[in-house]
Amino acid sequence: SQKTASDHPKQMILNTLDELTDEEFDKFRWYLQQQPDILASVAIPKSHLEKANRWETVDKIVEKHDQQSVKVVKNILKKINRNDLVEKLVHTVHWRLSGQDSFDYKVRT
Repeated sequence: SQKTASDHPKQMILNTLDELTDEEFDKFRWYLQQQPDILASVAIPKSHLEKANRWETVDKIVEKHDQQSVKVVKNILKKINRNDLVEKLVHTVHWRLSGQDSFDYKVRT
């Protein structure tokens, strides 16, 4: 089945970060600089995030955490009390994984 840009985890994460207020986004970046609890990897250095906008932040997350990116984002969203976005991200990821053929179907009809 075809993949579109919106199927990409980067796009899903960016859509999620776009829902944050500036203050929430600042908190999100702060947590990103801490040692992530769910991973044994090193946190992203402060200098890499200090002036990063939303899409640059997404690039850093994916560059650093690769397959674990969505997991990292969900973990931080919980910390900043945006469980609504965690749910949304979970549903989006689940829909992408289970419903990829439905996109092709819509295109053909």
